[in-house]
Amino acid sequence: MRSLSEGLPLDAMASRSLEALADAGSVQPAGRAPGACAARARLGGVPVVMAATDPALDSGAIGRQEAVVIGAAAGEAQARGVPLVLLLDSAGARLTEGVAVLGAFRRLQGAIVAAVEAGVPLAAVLGRHCFGGASLLACSARARFYGRHTLFGLSGPRALGGAVGVRLSPEVVDGVYGVQSRLPRDPAGVLADAAQLPAALRAWCREPAPAESLRGSHALLRRALPRDDTLRPGPAPVELVDQLDPLFPDGWQAQVVDGAVSGQARTRRGPVAFAGFVQGHAVSPRAALWLAGALLEMNASAGPEQVVLLLDSPGQSTSLEHERLLPSMAVAHACAAAARLRASGRHVALWLAGQAGGAIYVALAAAADQVMAFSATRLQTLPLKAVDGVIGAGMAAEADPQTCLAAGVVDRWVGEYREAGET
Repeated sequence: MRSLSEGLPLDAMASRSLEALADAGSVQPAGRAPGACAARARLGGVPVVMAATDPALDSGAIGRQEAVVIGAAAGEAQARGVPLVLLLDSAGARLTEGVAVLGAFRRLQGAIVAAVEAGVPLAAVLGRHCFGGASLLACSARARFYGRHTLFGLSGPRALGGAVGVRLSPEVVDGVYGVQSRLPRDPAGVLADAAQLPAALRAWCREPAPAESLRGSHALLRRALPRDDTLRPGPAPVELVDQLDPLFPDGWQAQVVDGAVSGQARTRRGPVAFAGFVQGHAVSPRAALWLAGALLEMNASAGPEQVVLLLDSPGQSTSLEHERLLPSMAVAHACAAAARLRASGRHVALWLAGQAGGAIYVALAAAADQVMAFSATRLQTLPLKAVDGVIGAGMAAEADPQTCLAAGVVDRWVGEYREAGET
């Protein structure tokens, strides 16, 4: 395929975006896919690695090939110890690739959080759109540069509209996703139009903002969310007891808030700490932030070396109220908190104990050493109504175990819950 304007390859727009920002003559190609490219370059004389998506192909959707290119750019920036700059104009995952794209995004988000954990300064330049998994990449950055017309969110307008069965008006889209609503909730967000961006990005590369501690980020995000005193930790309800008893037959204790759980258990292999999203609840921004806080407490404690992340959720909440709260920030923060556990030397396993998919799966799987599924696991790219809203195909979203194993979405499929504590 060719772009509509000049007959150039589809990634020409991405390549031109890199060249427009980089110092003249400094761009050296470092990777290419149909919808993305990467390069070594200089910005204001500073060596950097850059990667860009191409909105000319599937609205910048990131598929398996694009994920490999961007992930390799993150790995090179980490190896060279130079800043990484992501130019993201993307609708998120390429849903036409089916559930296999989840494995690609798991590896991509894992490469990004590993680079950030290693101290790589990361900046995200947001194009016209930045949705879904692309918004998680952006929210892993120290700085986000918004354009005046940027639309930014976890559930894009088409996915959200498809889930609720209503087409969102342009006024609602701008009010929910536009910079006027996003910047006040984004402590690392900077408004820089096309004329301001090159100078702003060069200044950042010469002196990147210091990395905010995870606890500092947590405090900022808590202040950005409206307070809700009705969401307080409580004991596990009966339905959750019925789910956790087979997973941890040797005993457990836990707290639950809005479908997020945190606790400790005994297994045949020793004590474990566990946390996750359960009972089939869609994940709200407050639930994601509460889970991140629980993971940070695990980081601060001398608790068990084995950590289990649990997932039984269809994905992020697709309500307008929750999307207004910029849930990408809270979900990416939970991913970073889980990744810190792994970086500190603890073994982190993700157990898929029911429904799983989308950005919530990606955030937890990216931080895990191993992803394990059971016979009850139902993996999907997004809830079917949301998939229909984006690609309008009515295609089946779930995948069989063999497909998931081959794509790296799951590392082990063990069958029954009773086998979990033995693996």
